[in-house]
Amino acid sequence: MSYISELFGVEGRVVVITGGGSGLGYHMAEAFVKSGSKVYITGRREHVLKESTERLNKLGPGTAAYFSADLTSPDDIKKLAAYIEGREKVVDVLINNSGIAFADPAVSHLDTIERLQEVFSNSDPAGWDKVYRTNVWGPFAVTIAFLHLLAAAAKARPNEGRGSVIMISSTNSNSWNPYMTTLAYNSSKTALNLVTKILAAKVYPHGIRINILSPGPFPTDMNDPNSEEGMTNPSNYHRLPMGRPGNKDEIAGAALYFASKASSFTHGADLLVDGGLALVQNGTNKIQP
Repeated sequence: MSYISELFGVEGRVVVITGGGSGLGYHMAEAFVKSGSKVYITGRREHVLKESTERLNKLGPGTAAYFSADLTSPDDIKKLAAYIEGREKVVDVLINNSGIAFADPAVSHLDTIERLQEVFSNSDPAGWDKVYRTNVWGPFAVTIAFLHLLAAAAKARPNEGRGSVIMISSTNSNSWNPYMTTLAYNSSKTALNLVTKILAAKVYPHGIRINILSPGPFPTDMNDPNSEEGMTNPSNYHRLPMGRPGNKDEIAGAALYFASKASSFTHGADLLVDGGLALVQNGTNKIQP
C-alpha cells in the first residue's frame, strides 16, 4: 500500500450518507464507492435512491445500498439505525447531508421600516419549522442514533480516522449580506454549526470525531444553475473569487479527508469549500447584484 493510500484510503469502510440520492450527497457517495467503501444512502424519495444505487453499483469496487426514511421522523431514524445495525457491526463514517431551503422575501437594508415590517411579518412559520427540523434537529438526531456504531468503529481501529461524523453545513452560515434571501436556511446552518461543536465536545472520549464541511456554490437541485439570482448561474460567476462554482471532485476530496486517517487529529473543525465566497459575501462589492 502506498503512503497516499494509507493516509487517505477508505477502502472497506462503512459509510452512511443522508440525502445521498442526489446533489452533493450523491457526489460524495460516488467518491466513496469508487474508493472501495460500502455506502448506504438514505432520503425520502425512494425512486431517486433506487436509481442512484443502481448507478453507484456499476462503479465499483465498493458497493451501495439504500434505505428510504424521513429524517425529521424519530420513528424513521430508529428504523434506519436498525436497518444498518442489522447489516453492519460498525459505521466508520456518517455524513449528515440532508437539507432544505426556501427563499424569504427579498428586501434590503435600503428599504423603509414599513416595507421591512410588511415583508417579514408575512414570513412563513411552517417553512421555518420545516427548515430547522430538517437542517438542525435531523442531523443531531441521526448522529445520536448512530453513536454506538461510530464508537465501535473508532474502538476497533483507533487512530485511523474511523468513527467520523461529517456535518454538511454551508458558507451561508456566516452570511448576513442584505441581498441574501435565505434567512431561515442561513440561520439554520449557523445553529447546526453550534450543535456540532457541542456534540464534538461530548463524544471525543469515545473516539468519535465530528467535523463540519461548509460548501459554497455547487450546482445541485437546490442551487439551480438556471436560476438567474443564483451564483451557480454563469452570469454571476464574476461575483465569486474563483470565478466559477465548485465541482464534484472538490466536494468529494474534502469528504474523503474527513473520513480517512489523514484527518484523525481533526475534531470540531469547519472546512470551507467555497471558492473564497466567505471572503466577500458580507462585503459591498462582488456579492451584490
